This record gives sequence, C-alpha cells and structure tokens, in this order.
Amino acid sequence: MYISLNYCLSLCVCASWLSLLPSDLGQSIFYTTTCLLPFLSDDILSTLPYTMISTLATFPPFLHKDIIEYLSTSFLPMAVLGSTRREGGVPAYVNLSASSMLMIAMQYTSNPVYHCQLLECLMKHKQEVWKDLLYVISYGPSQVKPPAVQMLFHYWPNLKPPGAISEYRGLQYTAWNPIHCQHIECHNAINKPAVKVISD
Repeated sequence: MYISLNYCLSLCVCASWLSLLPSDLGQSIFYTTTCLLPFLSDDILSTLPYTMISTLATFPPFLHKDIIEYLSTSFLPMAVLGSTRREGGVPAYVNLSASSMLMIAMQYTSNPVYHCQLLECLMKHKQEVWKDLLYVISYGPSQVKPPAVQMLFHYWPNLKPPGAISEYRGLQYTAWNPIHCQHIECHNAINKPAVKVISD
C-alpha cells in the first residue's frame, strides 16, 4: 500500500511560502520544492522556471545565488526534460519565457556571474538564445541593456560590429563554477567539478 500525496498542493504551499517568508528559510523552501520536481505534472513543471526567477524581485540579495543555482541545476533541466519526453521539443512556455527570465535576472541582480550562469543554462537547453538577448536589448529597461549587449558580444563575437567598443562600462564577465562532486566516498582527491548531473 502506497501513500497517495497531493504534490500539486504541496507545491502551492511552497509557492505561498515564497511570497511570505523572504528570509533564511528560502534555502529550505528551494530544497523542498526541488524534491517535489519529479512528482509534478509537465504542465506545472514548465511554469516553474519563470516562477523561480520571479522570486529575485522579492527575496533578499543573499538568496540570489541559490535562486540562480537551483534554477540552472534543477528547475530548467527538469522542465525541459519533462516536456521533451512528451512533445519531442523544448516546451512552449519555457521557450517563450526565456527572454523574460534573462530580463528579470539582469534587472534584479547586479552580479554578472549569475547572468552568465543563467544564459549558459539556457544555451544548453534552447536553440538561438541570442534572439532572446536581442529581445532584452530591444524591449528591456535601460538598466538591463548594457549587460545584455556585453553578454551578446561575449558569447557571439561574430555579431559584434567592426570597431565596436569591446567593454561596456567596465563590465567583466567570468564563467560560473560548475557543481563540485559532493559524494562522501569520492575517489577524486581534489574535488574536481562534477562531469555529469543525472536527473533521472
């Protein structure tokens, strides 16, 4: 006999906590929500990346790193994985909300490493992400345009016009560090970055 749990209701409770508790409990809420991911329907799962990135507007800055990490390592891959099994392609909602997610990340976080981490995750799961950056440059608020232009020319240097300034207002982008192996009995003595994250 198995216990029948209402995972959608559990997700709704976690989502309501997100709006009520912008404090140290944020990490626990993210972890709990991540544990629910494999049990959610594909329709709910496809909307979670946008919901997760929108918490950047309300959560304090010390949680921004966790938000981007959980989004890049769990929420986006699971949303894409769940829909590719069913439809054979990137889900429409994740595909359409990519530029909005980039815009929110650039608007509410000033750390360029977070921008790069989100962009690289999107590049891994979605084609033609440069179009999303062009959308951010065209329609985004003025504060997100310089980082978006810098990222566009950093990741797609062939789009940079000849004679263009290579650095915009001193913005420097460094690559984010991938997840390190956390296995207690890891055979790797120097804790190198994990080669593969398995989400099955």
